[in-house]
Amino acid sequence: MLMECWLELCWWLCDQVCSLQSQVESYRQELDKLELIRSDWQMEKDSLEGAVVKLRQELKTREQKLNAAPVGKVHHNILLDLYCFCLH
Repeated sequence: MLMECWLELCWWLCDQVCSLQSQVESYRQELDKLELIRSDWQMEKDSLEGAVVKLRQELKTREQKLNAAPVGKVHHNILLDLYCFCLH
């Protein structure tokens, strides 16, 4: 009787270990998928940050030109800059 109980316990434990190993593998696959998504988001974030830096620099350059221009030319330059900016 004791031997039967011991064998049953061993089989039950083996089943539990197999089940847990299967769950671990499933979690690993999910983590791999999430890592790919995170990597894609990171690349998008980096790309957008680069675009923002470029636009800020362009804005700063235009502001410097605007501040350095004589008052009479400012109105003309603003319209010209706006027109050129809208074409992009």
